[in-house]
Amino acid sequence: MSIQSLEDLITSLLDTLGAANDDVKTEVAEALVNLGQNQYRTTLKTIHTYLIQHNKIAPHLRSFLLRSMTDVVSNSKVLDAVDEQTMLLVINLATQELSMTKDTELEWADASKDLLVTIGKSQKHVSHVLDAVLQKFPPGFANSPHRYVVVVLGKIAEHNPQGFVHFLTDVLSRAIPLLPNIRGDTLRCSWARAICYFCEAVRESESAVREVKEDTNIAQEQSSTNRLTYCDQFETVFEVIFTWMSSKDSKVRAEAAECIGELCLMVRKQKLIDDLKKLVTTFLGLYKKSSSENHTITQGLCRFLEATCMDDIVPLDPYLDELLAVLFPHTCLDPDDSNASPSQSAIKNHSEAFRCFHVAANRFADRIVYFLLHKMQHTQDMQKLGAINVMRHLLNSSGSSMEDKRSLVMMGLRRLLAAEQVATIRVKRAIVQLCVALSDHAYVDAEGGQHVIAFLVRNVINQSDDQVGKRGLTDDVAGLNQLRTQCAQALHTIASTSSCANRLLWPYLLEFICVKEYTPVMADLCKCLRTLIVKTKEMGQTIDYQEGFEKEKVAGKYQVFARLFVMMCCAPLNGLLGRRARETLGFLGQIGDWLHPSISAIVAEHQDGLSALIEELSTSVWTDSQKVGEAKWRRVSRWNEAVLEFLAVTVLSVNDGEWRQEVAAAFGKQLELYKEMQHEKAFALRCLSMVLSSIANTTFIIDHTQLMFRSTNHATTAERVGCAKGIGAIARIHMDLILTQLENISKWEHSKKNQSWFGFVKGSYTDIEMVQLRATLMLCYGHVAFSCPTEAVTQRVEQTIVPFLRTYMTNQKQEVVVREALLETIRLIAEALSPTRIGPDYSFELRNELFTFLKDCVQLETSETLSSSIRLLACRAVASLVCLMPRLTNNEVWELSNILVKTILPISREKSGLKTNEEEDSATIMDATVSHLGCAIEAIIRNNSSLSIVTQILQILQTFYGSSADHERLRAIDLTVLSLRVYFESAEDVQLGHASDFPPFSSILARMAPRAVDSVHSVRVQALLALHSSLRLAYIFKGHSRETDLAAFSITEITEKYNFEEGKLDGQTAKKVVKHIAQIIEANLPPSQQQTYLSALFDMLGDRQNQVSSASAQLLSNSLACRGATLHNEGATIVSSILSKLPEIHGCVQTYTDLLASLCAFYSHQQYVVIDVLLEQPLPYSKELCDAWECISRERALFPSLLDYILELMFESFVHPYDLVEIGGGTSVKVCNAKPLVYASALTELLKGGEPESAIEERFPILLATLIQLLTSVSGTQFPVVQKDSRDTGVSSPLLITAELRRSMEKPAGLAVAVIRTLLQRMRLTDIIEEMNTLRSWSECLDANNFLNSIAILTCAIVEHMPKWAEPLADRLMEKVTSEQEPLRLAAVTVVSALIKKSPNQDGRFDERLLVDCVNALQNTLKDESLRIRKLCVRGLGEIGECVNLKTASKFTAVAVVASMQALDDIGDRRDEVAMEAIISLNKLVRRAADSQLKEILPQVLLKIRPCFEKESAFLRASAFSLFGELGRRVGEETPEFLIQLHSNIVSILLHFGEDDQPVQQACGTCLRVVGRLFTSDPLSQLIDRSVMPNGSPSVSYYLLQKDVAMILALSYPDYVNTYALSCSNYFKSTSSIVRVNAAHFTGHLLGCLTPPLRATISKELIFTGLVSLLKDESIFVRIAATKAIAQLHQFS
Repeated sequence: MSIQSLEDLITSLLDTLGAANDDVKTEVAEALVNLGQNQYRTTLKTIHTYLIQHNKIAPHLRSFLLRSMTDVVSNSKVLDAVDEQTMLLVINLATQELSMTKDTELEWADASKDLLVTIGKSQKHVSHVLDAVLQKFPPGFANSPHRYVVVVLGKIAEHNPQGFVHFLTDVLSRAIPLLPNIRGDTLRCSWARAICYFCEAVRESESAVREVKEDTNIAQEQSSTNRLTYCDQFETVFEVIFTWMSSKDSKVRAEAAECIGELCLMVRKQKLIDDLKKLVTTFLGLYKKSSSENHTITQGLCRFLEATCMDDIVPLDPYLDELLAVLFPHTCLDPDDSNASPSQSAIKNHSEAFRCFHVAANRFADRIVYFLLHKMQHTQDMQKLGAINVMRHLLNSSGSSMEDKRSLVMMGLRRLLAAEQVATIRVKRAIVQLCVALSDHAYVDAEGGQHVIAFLVRNVINQSDDQVGKRGLTDDVAGLNQLRTQCAQALHTIASTSSCANRLLWPYLLEFICVKEYTPVMADLCKCLRTLIVKTKEMGQTIDYQEGFEKEKVAGKYQVFARLFVMMCCAPLNGLLGRRARETLGFLGQIGDWLHPSISAIVAEHQDGLSALIEELSTSVWTDSQKVGEAKWRRVSRWNEAVLEFLAVTVLSVNDGEWRQEVAAAFGKQLELYKEMQHEKAFALRCLSMVLSSIANTTFIIDHTQLMFRSTNHATTAERVGCAKGIGAIARIHMDLILTQLENISKWEHSKKNQSWFGFVKGSYTDIEMVQLRATLMLCYGHVAFSCPTEAVTQRVEQTIVPFLRTYMTNQKQEVVVREALLETIRLIAEALSPTRIGPDYSFELRNELFTFLKDCVQLETSETLSSSIRLLACRAVASLVCLMPRLTNNEVWELSNILVKTILPISREKSGLKTNEEEDSATIMDATVSHLGCAIEAIIRNNSSLSIVTQILQILQTFYGSSADHERLRAIDLTVLSLRVYFESAEDVQLGHASDFPPFSSILARMAPRAVDSVHSVRVQALLALHSSLRLAYIFKGHSRETDLAAFSITEITEKYNFEEGKLDGQTAKKVVKHIAQIIEANLPPSQQQTYLSALFDMLGDRQNQVSSASAQLLSNSLACRGATLHNEGATIVSSILSKLPEIHGCVQTYTDLLASLCAFYSHQQYVVIDVLLEQPLPYSKELCDAWECISRERALFPSLLDYILELMFESFVHPYDLVEIGGGTSVKVCNAKPLVYASALTELLKGGEPESAIEERFPILLATLIQLLTSVSGTQFPVVQKDSRDTGVSSPLLITAELRRSMEKPAGLAVAVIRTLLQRMRLTDIIEEMNTLRSWSECLDANNFLNSIAILTCAIVEHMPKWAEPLADRLMEKVTSEQEPLRLAAVTVVSALIKKSPNQDGRFDERLLVDCVNALQNTLKDESLRIRKLCVRGLGEIGECVNLKTASKFTAVAVVASMQALDDIGDRRDEVAMEAIISLNKLVRRAADSQLKEILPQVLLKIRPCFEKESAFLRASAFSLFGELGRRVGEETPEFLIQLHSNIVSILLHFGEDDQPVQQACGTCLRVVGRLFTSDPLSQLIDRSVMPNGSPSVSYYLLQKDVAMILALSYPDYVNTYALSCSNYFKSTSSIVRVNAAHFTGHLLGCLTPPLRATISKELIFTGLVSLLKDESIFVRIAATKAIAQLHQFS
């Protein structure tokens, strides 16, 4: 098809839409918009014509085109500029398309509608749109027009109400006759919605008029006249729409309802009065028939209520109840309910229903209140919630309409607030929010406010489980907490702000002070009561303690006194208890006079101190997180003791026995309140015992002592201890009485079931409750013993307490809780019998009996898991028992210590739920157990400070020194330090002036010295302490005094000098520490203990910590260096041990250093033996073997001979570097021999660290030549899989090439590359290495096709940076240029080719002899059978063009050119490899060739390189463009033939400049910079210089540069414009998609900037046809580019 105009292009764009994807459609849409912005008439008319002519295209395409037109006209400038005729065409098209759509083609219809509405928003064209639309809606029609005609009318009314109102009379006059005939549901919905917009347009028009008019009266008159203008028509419409409310379709009914609501605001009041009944009836019936359209119905009903409730004219009263009843269910929604997921429509309907109630309340507030109060009594929660929320909404928003309804509201809420009312948490929270609203608006001051208070007080506590289960309520913890908080806040607000707070709250709140359920909110109750009292006193009034206190529920002063003291306990435990204690103490201070006249002064005296103590204990700052846990219960204990002391002072201040008994009785009665609060219960028991100790009535004490046991929950530790401490407190005054009572209580266990009055006794000692009672009883005996006077304690213990306990200790099956109680009792007995308390003369003969029980208890425990407090309590008991007389024997110490240590140190976890005693310092019971173990060991040693005892303990601890568990290691060393310190302080078997050995000395040194660099800071410090302590002990064992300090070993000096901080020590610091310690050890270690010391060090080498292992190795090396002369016979064993130990200690550098030093010593005697052994090790070398090679290579005297030996072996291996292995099918592979690889690996390790470096430097040319030959020999080979049999023995030697090497290194050439890099690195030739890195030559060395390029780059780098090695390197390699081995010839030719460019001598200057030798060598190999060698020859001869010596190079230029031209036709060059080299060579040679010579070969060269522009090889294309640019630089300006070719090729160069391949892009860029100067246009050359960097890369966006170049070419060379365009169109069929993309863009840029005369010269038909063909390209990017190009052709006609 011929394409000749812009209309044809736009039509072609539209034709592509059928097969276009979304991306292309997007671009087409943008193109159409772009064209439309500039050629809106052409674009709109073309789309119009296209739609008219193609009436059968798919609807989605028609909608696409209509939307494109919408996008064009949506621009306000286009909308204003387009002529009327064109706009009428568009409007008529849109209306025609609109009328053609079917009901299912919504997208098409919406597009037409949007186009019309967009145009209709303009005041200039709205009349045309409405006229066109109304043509589809002629007057007199009996049937409705198309549905979307109605929709368009409604949307225009919505978006342009002022422009639409002028047509409203006409629209209504046409609509009214046909509305009764509309039957379709969809049409009815559309009409109803449109009429709503009509009504809104009228009201908005009125509002606009009022804003314009300055005179209010005129505005109101205008408004009335405007609305009255359409009143009659709207009433007629009203009658018709009303009938639609009975439709079967729910959506029709809903839309009609909203429409009727809008119409109610438009018709006369009389009309509403006449139709009121049927309106209400119809609205009421709508909700019954619909569920999904409720929001729309409610909106209509709200408009109806607005119309009827704005005054009293409309008699709505008879129908109000029905309306409220139908609206109310829609308010019953809780948007905050997380369990429900209401839709957005439901939420909107909920808000609209609230609005309806608000509107109705303006006229019917009293009736709505009655209605809501009635609904609050409903049994369903949602009904209650709805009524409560609506009531709260009205209170907060209705204002004056609710002011006179206070009494009515409060009276009606009485039943809702009643106690018998059943309500869920959600309902109660809503009621509380309602109460807050009542309080905010002063409703509680009215009659009935007490019901609000009662409700708040009832709900300030959480529901009990019984209540929850009985009422079927859900236990919503978060909701309960929120409810309690809200109630408490409401009560405090009323107490502090309400004028009738005293009447409502006092003494009503005292009824709940002693109620169990109100314990959690005691702070809130006390706060309210204190606020009331303070407020009353501030008003000058007194508190009445008489009126109302006669009620049974109101707590008396004794009950309040007891309750308040218990509520002050445990204040520092958390913020809630602290707040409770503060509020309780504050309330106590306000009611002191009521409790007793003498108490007020005591409370006032202590109140400030207690308040300050709360703040101190609650706000203590601790730097260590563990200290928080350690100090918490100590702070609680300190506070509780302070409160008990305050209680004692308070009770003693009242010298009235009856008053004290009343208080004690109150404490006893209130014990039942704390059944579920163990700490409060324990404190209450101690308070009761404190009061009982001040009472003389024995009968009263006995009764309450039994009450204490009956009330205690013996399964709870806190209550058990509280009861026992309480019994002990009473025993201080009444010892005999308490012992008698305890004996009687112990008999409860043997009571018969039918005789037992103690409820939980069941007659059998195995019953769990009796077991727990037994534990409490045991603990009571301990506290009684501890409280017993010193003069009678021994008798009580021996004759009463221990005999009683013996029965329980002999029972092997005793429960854990009883055993724990017995252990604690044993400790208390030992404390009571302590020599510091009763004197040193007493000998406790019953101690062994207690020890036996103690050991049995500990041995029953699991070693790693802590499940009880048995071990902790046992340690505490041991620490106390060993202090008693007589002393323990050695066997007893061993047995006891062994049991404790082996059962406590391994503990790593504890059972969940275990808690430490309140007296403990540790955060966990596990830490506390370990701490008490130390206390026990210290007590053992201090009690018997002998060497045998300490040695036994150290032997027990030694097994844990090397434990992998940090906790075991730290605990063992801590105990070691403790043992040594205590023994040093209290040793009894050391004599001044008598010398002897300290036997554990060597073992402690060997095991503690490495621990000085342990990973755990605490272990390091403790290890130093252990070393210091052992040295001090060894010092005093030599007969010296304890007071003499060790000047050689100062722990402070070491820790400060080497910066002993938290965390792991760095390696250097650790090494210095060990060296320091090693010197001390060697100076103090006796020769008799050397073997023991070394043996222990070898054991420490296997330690799992690297630094500890390293320290052991360093200590071992130091010892061998100092004392190795005596160990010469073990040389071979030592080397084998070192090699075997190396893998085990691979992570520590210090360990390597010290162990490999031993290997160096052996190497100095057996050089070749060590080398041969190392050469037999498998590849790749492990880290350990590499370090071994490095170690021996640093022997300076032996290194040169070692290097020569390895080079000799390697050169011999080149004779047979690989084997050809047949793999089938006539194919073979090269399998590399192992020897070259082994020697390469060894040489790599030698070069890394060999010394002296001069030995390597002297051999550098030989080394490099050998390594290049190694690379060419193994390149293209594979690793061997199996080792060949030995030729001599026929036995397979060990496999040297392992699978690991094959996995880590892809090819054998990798080993050769590694050794070359190592050589360069060792010689610090960083410039050469970086150059290789930059050119990625190292990776190319592994490629069998590209490794020769890498060798050439390496050679050039050597010439550039180290020219003195070039000549010896060439001489070494040229010896093998005629070798039979191809790899050796290949190495020689590669290096020789790279040397031709500079051919330097040792001074870096040009060496003619070297150049001649190199050229001769290359000429001799031009006919080599190897293609690679021939290619390298061409490359080398091409380098003549860049030779630094022009005179010498000119002798060979002609020969090189001839060779390059011949290479272009090489027969064996199937993949253009030699051809590429020839192009590169020519590119270099032309720079040196004479101009005359270039002119002679120019036609032939241009003929050869032109096809190379389109070659598949990117490198060849880059070379061709580079050569073209170079020819242009040399002879282009003088040769017309080149200038002709320049205009022919400039498009090609520009298009390829946009390729993705970087070398091609840079070559084209460089070419552009060169040939740009040959153009006569200065702007073009300046643009290219500015936009293309010197390296050929673009400095700006490629397409921006393309656009600018196209513009300059078009304006500077108008005669060639058509040529450029046609040349570019030729690339529309390029095989490269990116070139096609660039060609499309260039065409758009070129043609888009042409002037009218130039546009006339273009072959539009060919070019436009080519662009259109690109629209059908298989590449989406090409299609997009073609679309963008067409978008720029908007200037073409």
